[in-house]
Amino acid sequence: MFCNILFIGDVMGKPGRRAIKQFLPALRDEYNLDCVIANVENVAGGKGIEMEKILELENAGVDVFTSGNHVWDKPDVMKCFEAEGHRHELVVGLDTSGPFDNDTVDAGAAAE
Repeated sequence: MFCNILFIGDVMGKPGRRAIKQFLPALRDEYNLDCVIANVENVAGGKGIEMEKILELENAGVDVFTSGNHVWDKPDVMKCFEAEGHRHELVVGLDTSGPFDNDTVDAGAAAE
């Protein structure tokens, strides 16, 4: 059994979000994608993440989000981890400067 996965590198700010919204639906159909993973550590203004931007990408078809050290650059970053009912995981691969060690964090359970 095969699984078609698309991994999108660093989504940079508004241009990156715009490109995903414009091209991802057709790519999902054309390649029969089972999972779309995107690195989002720079999705909000080119540095950091914000829940609004994560939801925008989720609505465009991104299933899983990865990040790195820039994830902590916006003050509301914890909303992304604490979002109730958020069904995706945010994979953090970074140094220990944030509240989590390198791990996979269930975004909905992180607030517990």
